[in-house]
Amino acid sequence: MPRKSRPQRGEGTVYRRTSDGLWVGMLDLGLAGGKRRRKTIYGQSENEVLAQLAKLRVARDRGLDLLAPT
Repeated sequence: MPRKSRPQRGEGTVYRRTSDGLWVGMLDLGLAGGKRRRKTIYGQSENEVLAQLAKLRVARDRGLDLLAPT
């Protein structure tokens, strides 16, 4: 089986937690106030998390504040 290519910078990361089997996606939002900021999302399937990450990347690229409380 061919090896998958590595994700580019800024695309985020996706992995499966072994403790409960949930898929976790993390998107790096850069530095804010001297601290690294990340947005973390959870889902039941890898495709679900990838879709949510895609939406977050679009929002980040549009300049929306993803750290603001909802």
